[in-house]
Amino acid sequence: LNASVPPGYLAPGLTAQPQGQFTQFVNGNGGQAHGLELAASLPGTMLAEQLSGFGFSGSLSLTDSAIAIPGVVGGVVSNHVSLPGLSKTVWQATLYYERRGFSARIATRYRSNYVGEIEAFGDARALQYVRHEQLTDFQTGFEFGDGMLKGVSLVFQVNNLTNAPYMDYSGTEARVIDYATYGRVFFLGAKLKL
Repeated sequence: LNASVPPGYLAPGLTAQPQGQFTQFVNGNGGQAHGLELAASLPGTMLAEQLSGFGFSGSLSLTDSAIAIPGVVGGVVSNHVSLPGLSKTVWQATLYYERRGFSARIATRYRSNYVGEIEAFGDARALQYVRHEQLTDFQTGFEFGDGMLKGVSLVFQVNNLTNAPYMDYSGTEARVIDYATYGRVFFLGAKLKL
């Protein structure tokens, strides 16, 4: 790398070192990514009047890509690393009930295996195979509509209800590099609407 420094750019007494190494990303040969996405929202009353307050919402994404990049994944050099961050299958589903101030919902989201970028030794970034994951959350609450507590809302929430693990691996899922569980997170809160 040879570069000239404009006058006045450096403080008096300092000199520029015009030679050194420079690394940058270079565009590849291009490629295609294609897929299908479906989404649905279904209030219970569409099925039967007795299901008033119940409902479902969900989505599904199916994605494929022929894009491959050179790189090192799990310590193995390859010229055909799939697009980092791309899961071929991603879906989410939510069941809920909301009526007369009471609400409850359970939501699940899933993504299939993918190549992820993780923190490696010395804060460097590295590519690693990441196993599929499915996380489930639960929330319930109540809002008082009259009386002394009118305008007060209570909420209780549990994130990662099933304590789903995170796992990355090298080559096959039998060669585990990192396996971690983060536990459930509980939240209890109150809100006052004036």
